[in-house]
Amino acid sequence: GTCALVCSDAARAPVVLWSRAFETSPDTYTAAAYIQNNNVNKMAREVSYSFQLFDADNILILEKDGTVDLPPVQTIPVVEPNLKVGSRTVARTLFAFSEVPTWVSVPPETIPLFRSHKDTFASDGSSLSATIENTTILDAARVTAVATLFDQGGVAIGASKSLIPSLPHKSSTSVFFTWPQGVPGVSRVEIT
Repeated sequence: GTCALVCSDAARAPVVLWSRAFETSPDTYTAAAYIQNNNVNKMAREVSYSFQLFDADNILILEKDGTVDLPPVQTIPVVEPNLKVGSRTVARTLFAFSEVPTWVSVPPETIPLFRSHKDTFASDGSSLSATIENTTILDAARVTAVATLFDQGGVAIGASKSLIPSLPHKSSTSVFFTWPQGVPGVSRVEIT
């Protein structure tokens, strides 16, 4: 495909808007972060990151490493579910990139665009069904859809992700998100 490496001084570093951990069962958390890419028509692939979960005494409970693609869109959610913490309680979550991203320019017409429609959110906050639509002329593979739940103050109170193996061009598919214990107090749902 067409791409050109971007000089590091011509690209802006991604910005971590927030990071949090949500209890999903007595010994399990989901960590989530919202990342902002302010580079127009530039993306980075497989950028290494780390979530660190700390207790109230600022003692590290768990560190989870991963990689994420940073597409040329404004907001990118990163979600790591099923983090086992034993009997400890997470008080603080830190998200950081472990490396400087290697940015490449991408033509706007090659950027997949997805639309989401919330279908049904369970009244107990335990599940959400939605429809994800690929509105472009390009097929998409390994699409990660994320649902983030917010309270009335705009604070994230839950997150879940679902993997769509393939989403052909000009098509749509149903996707499901779950929160086993339910999430009370949801006033807004964002699907990205």
